[in-house]
Amino acid sequence: MLPKLHLVVLALSLSSAVLAAENGIVFDKNRVMDGRADLSDMFGKASAAKKEAARAAARARGRDDICLDYAGDVLTWGQVEDYVDLQLLESPLNIPPQATLDQINKIVASSKIRLAELAINTYLREALMVPLAREAGLTVSDEELTQALDRATAKASRKKNGAEIVPKLREPNSYFSRYQRNYLLSRKYHDSVLNRDLDVSSEEIANCISNRASVIAAAIATNEVKRATIEGFLRKIRAGELDFGETAYEYSDCGSSMENGDWGEFERDCTLLKPLKDFIFAPSTAEMSEIIETPFSYHIVKILERHYDAEDATDADADDTDDQPAPPPPAAATSRRIALAVIVALAALFSAGILVWVPKQAAGCLTALLPVWGLALLAAALAFKFTAGDGPLPAPTRVHVAHIMLEKEPVPSPLDEAEARAEVSRQKLAQRTLALQEQLLETAQTNGTLTCAVRVTLLNKVKLTRKKQKEKELNHEK
Repeated sequence: MLPKLHLVVLALSLSSAVLAAENGIVFDKNRVMDGRADLSDMFGKASAAKKEAARAAARARGRDDICLDYAGDVLTWGQVEDYVDLQLLESPLNIPPQATLDQINKIVASSKIRLAELAINTYLREALMVPLAREAGLTVSDEELTQALDRATAKASRKKNGAEIVPKLREPNSYFSRYQRNYLLSRKYHDSVLNRDLDVSSEEIANCISNRASVIAAAIATNEVKRATIEGFLRKIRAGELDFGETAYEYSDCGSSMENGDWGEFERDCTLLKPLKDFIFAPSTAEMSEIIETPFSYHIVKILERHYDAEDATDADADDTDDQPAPPPPAAATSRRIALAVIVALAALFSAGILVWVPKQAAGCLTALLPVWGLALLAAALAFKFTAGDGPLPAPTRVHVAHIMLEKEPVPSPLDEAEARAEVSRQKLAQRTLALQEQLLETAQTNGTLTCAVRVTLLNKVKLTRKKQKEKELNHEK
C-alpha cells in the first residue's frame, strides 16, 4: 500500500512540474509546509501568465476581426477599440503618480480589455431588441438619430477635447452611432409592445409606497450612525487619541485611504463639490475642518499645505514662490501703522506737557514720564493683538489636502400614488424586458445566431436582478 501512495504523490508532483514548466514558472522545491509543497505562488503566477496571454491576444487581433455578430448585426474590434480610446480620452484613468511605466502600461491594457468587454455587452443588450422592433414595423429616421446624437454628445462637445471626440462619435459606422440607433429602436419596442397591458393593482401601489418609506427610514438611520461615527473620529483626532492617517487608512470610504487619506493637490478651478471647495480654498489658516456634509458623504478635511500666487509671496526674489507662506494681510499692516503713529504721537504730546509743567528735576521728570511710556507700550501691544486678523486673508491657489470620508446612504424621496404607479410599471417593464432578453439569448446561443468574442454577462445580470428581487420580497414578508 505504501509504495502505491508514493507513486501517486510522485505522479502529482510531476504533473505540477509540467504545469509550472508550461507557464514558465520555476518551482521552489524548498517551500514545504508540514510535508506538503506550497503551490500558492505557482498558481498565482499561472493566473498572471494567463492574464498576460489574454492581453497579448487582444493586441494581436485585427481591427476587422468580428467581436460580435447577432442576427447579422456585426461589430468589429476596430469599432469597439476606437470607442474605448475615445472614452479614455474623455475620462482619463486614475493612475497613481508613483506608478512606473510598466505599471502604467499594464493598467491601461487591462482597463482597455475591461472597457471593451463592457462596451460589447452593452451593445448586445440593445441589439437583442432590434430584430423584434423591425418585425413590428418600427424604424428610426435619420432626423431622430441626429437629434439623439446631439443630446448624447452635448456634454462631450463642451469639453476641451470635444473637437476631437464628437466628430468620431458621430461617424455613421462608429460604435456610438450604431448603438444610438439600436437604443432608439429598443425604446420604441418597449413603449409600443412591452409596455402594453401592464396592469398595476392598488395593493401593488400601497406596497411600493410602504417599501419606499422603509428604505427612507433605514437610510436616515444609517446616515445618523455614520454622522455620529465621523464626529467621534474628529473629536478623538483633535484630542490626540487617534492619528488622522491611521484613521483614514482604516475607516475612510475613499480610495485615498490607501495613502493614509492623502487626497492630492487641487487647483482653485477644480470641480470639487461646493462645501469642500469653500473650506479648502477659504482665506484661512485653519488646518482641519469641522464635519463637511455633501449630498453623498461626510468629510473631515485636513490641509497639508497651501500655495499662493507669486504676487502674494513675502520674498519677491525667492526662486520658488510656491513654497512661500502667506503674507500678512495688507489691511492689517496698515491698521498697525496707523495705531502705532497715534500712540507715539499721544505719548510724545503727554511727554512734552510733563516737561513743561513738572518741576525741572530729573527724578520728577522720570517718575512722570515712565507711566506715560509704559501705557504707550501697553497700547501698542493691544493694537498689534486686535489688528492681527484685520483685513481679508489671501486665498490659496493650490492646496494639498487629506481627508476622511464616510459615504452616505442615498435617501430617496417619498412616493405619492401617481409616482408609485409609475414606479411599479417601471419595475414590471424591467422584469418583462429581462425575461425577454434571457429568452432571446438562450435561443440565439442554441441556434447559432449569436457569436461573441467575450464572455456574455447579460444572463448573469438577469439572474442577479431576480435574486435581489426575491431577497427584497422575502425581507418585506418578514
